[in-house]
Amino acid sequence: MTDSYEAHWQTWTPSLPSFFKHKYGYDLLPWLPVLTGEIIENTSESECFLRDWRLAIAELYRKNYDRINSIVKEYGLKRTIYRSSRKRKSICR
Repeated sequence: MTDSYEAHWQTWTPSLPSFFKHKYGYDLLPWLPVLTGEIIENTSESECFLRDWRLAIAELYRKNYDRINSIVKEYGLKRTIYRSSRKRKSICR
């Protein structure tokens, strides 16, 4: 299983901090409180971090998600996807 809604979003890997620093030129660790709604420096800087964070996660998913297909094939396994029928409420109005 690569992901589960019970586990929520899985976005951390040991190499994420070095990838982020190489890609965006700054350390993400001091900015992590922004992911919980805290403001670091100012609103504009915090929004810029959130943009960089989302772009980094999107790029890593794009680069690595299909890797599971090659692993499954290598070991002669089958990949199945389960979609929950649980409806999620949107916080957006």
